[in-house]
Amino acid sequence: LGPHRHAAGRLQRAGDMSARGTEANAFKICLGAEFDQLPATVQRAHAGKIRLTGYARVSRGGGVASALATFMRLPAATERVAMSVEGEHLPDRMIWNRRFGERRFESCFKLRRGRLIESLGPFRLQLRLDVRDHRLRYMLEHVTLFGVPVPRALAPQLEAWEGERDGRYDFAVEVRLPLIGRLVRYEGLLDLVA
Repeated sequence: LGPHRHAAGRLQRAGDMSARGTEANAFKICLGAEFDQLPATVQRAHAGKIRLTGYARVSRGGGVASALATFMRLPAATERVAMSVEGEHLPDRMIWNRRFGERRFESCFKLRRGRLIESLGPFRLQLRLDVRDHRLRYMLEHVTLFGVPVPRALAPQLEAWEGERDGRYDFAVEVRLPLIGRLVRYEGLLDLVA
């Protein structure tokens, strides 16, 4: 009985380590048990190295908002553009490389105290992950510019979610600025190809 008990214990510990190894990435750490509530497509899109392809619709605000979006190299407004995402999920960060036509847009999300910190040029966005109505939502909690906190009244507003429609990756992202309005919105359906 003793040897069998020890062997069983080793197998259990190995199994635990294996499970932790496959799940130990920044995205899953932030969500914890809520990860299991996500649609299967969204779960697969946030494990290891992935690639999504499909089409997106992009819209911008006018005037100052459009000029600022261009300066920030955000995608141009269009009803339909080929889009791909190459993602990599690591224990301390998530890398999300988006391509809209020929334009690339990269974000790095670092894990910090149970939140993801997205780096966009001199901006740092602190995001809390939440699962509601079978969708993953990114909730913007705090913004800094060159390390200086941005007052809530002046901070960007974010709507960002991921879901599943007909077995495909469904998403929308919109960023609005106080006094300026919509900076950019992009949404679409993508297929998980890797």
